[in-house]
Amino acid sequence: MDEQTNAAPQKSIIETIYIGVLFLLSCLILYVPAMQNDTYWLINIGKYMIEKGLPHTESFTIHEDLVFNAQQWVTEIVFYKIYSLYGDIGIHILGILIYIFISMLIFKLAMLLSDSNKLVSMGVSLFSCIFLSFYMVPRPQIFSILIFILIIYVLELHIKSKKQIFLFFIPILSVLLVNIHAAMWIFLFLIMVPYIIDGIGFKLLIFKGHGYRIIPFIAVFLTSFAVGFINPYGIRNMIYVLYSYGNKMVSDSISEMQSPDFKGILGIIIFVVLLVFVLLHIIVRGKTRLRYVLLTIGTIYMGLSSLRSFALFLACGLPFLAYYLKDIRLSPVEGVNSRLKHIILAAIVGILIITVVLKKYDYTDSMNEFRPIGAVEYIKKNVRTNEMRLYNDFNTGGYIEFAGLRAFIDSRAEIFLKSFNKKDDIIIDFFNMRKGSMHYRKFIEKYKFTHFLMSKNDPLYVLLSEDMSYKKSYEDKRFVVYEKIY
Repeated sequence: MDEQTNAAPQKSIIETIYIGVLFLLSCLILYVPAMQNDTYWLINIGKYMIEKGLPHTESFTIHEDLVFNAQQWVTEIVFYKIYSLYGDIGIHILGILIYIFISMLIFKLAMLLSDSNKLVSMGVSLFSCIFLSFYMVPRPQIFSILIFILIIYVLELHIKSKKQIFLFFIPILSVLLVNIHAAMWIFLFLIMVPYIIDGIGFKLLIFKGHGYRIIPFIAVFLTSFAVGFINPYGIRNMIYVLYSYGNKMVSDSISEMQSPDFKGILGIIIFVVLLVFVLLHIIVRGKTRLRYVLLTIGTIYMGLSSLRSFALFLACGLPFLAYYLKDIRLSPVEGVNSRLKHIILAAIVGILIITVVLKKYDYTDSMNEFRPIGAVEYIKKNVRTNEMRLYNDFNTGGYIEFAGLRAFIDSRAEIFLKSFNKKDDIIIDFFNMRKGSMHYRKFIEKYKFTHFLMSKNDPLYVLLSEDMSYKKSYEDKRFVVYEKIY
């Protein structure tokens, strides 16, 4: 009897170790290290804040006195500190660690939802994390995704255990979120609303509330809102998303803000995943929880509205699949003992280790798409940069600013909208010029450009190459530099 009692905890520990190692290795395989265009201006703003304090006007471009608030100021300082100490590799190690935490937390949430069904939990969490790997890039979103999963996990723990102490973590997470990624702070409350509704004991057609105490949820909801003011920019950070997003031209021109294309492979995968979810809701409609239905519908809507928001469905909607599949269990296979199971698991781990070792983390080429290194060095050596007004495209601005030059525009799209900066619709002019609805000479005259750093697929590159008023002074594989001669 004692041997059996001792064997159970030992077996559980071994299984936990295997699961942890499987997630670690899977994340190392799936993670694709790539410094995005956003990463460079995040690091640059972090450096600025360490040296000069919090900015209230934009000071990294050729424009003057644009209203600006660093809504991701904590992330920017963290990125700068890590980059200044460890360079690119430090940023990628941070990304891998956050990815592993997210993967393990989804597994823990799935275990909670599936009544500790390890098979279902492993399947759901790995499925979710495979698709989340596309979003695991050095941006504030990796932190906000982690926080959202943690919020759902804490709320589910409270409902299951009826312990009030778990709810005290929500206001803390609210403060973290509004300082780490203020644009996503409002989504915290969109997560909580389904939990409040489900707590009301009611029945309407096929919908039925769970019927738990909602007073603690309402109290935490209000407290989480109140503590949102604990940030350097106050209400402006709290409602950041309301005045910084939603411009149709910007949304139509930036790929990650567009709806998924269901003609492509990614769109087909998204459609299949969503179809499976809808069918499961129909099949188990009498057994589901209203909060799961509402959160799934809400995150599906956001995922269909833009590719960027599909990560919210993967993190905050897909894990509920574990609840619907919790009754699926494998029956013990006759003749397969515990030792053989461990051998099979060890073999899987061994294969994953070999895959990790053989995988080449070569991200140089993908990084250079947004890093006009040669062009920037040429400009710094051959141009009087204090007299220069530089044109660049949307993707390269972050690196140009990071390198110490003033850019025309960067990937902070909202900063260049009049509704945000209180000055001019700079990004609208940029897109109008590229589409041909604003003549390129009128565009150049308005912003008084003297130099042009362009990728070879920029429409302006073709126009200037045929205009005798401009000459090419630098060229490499991806980029060219033009200057105005009269």
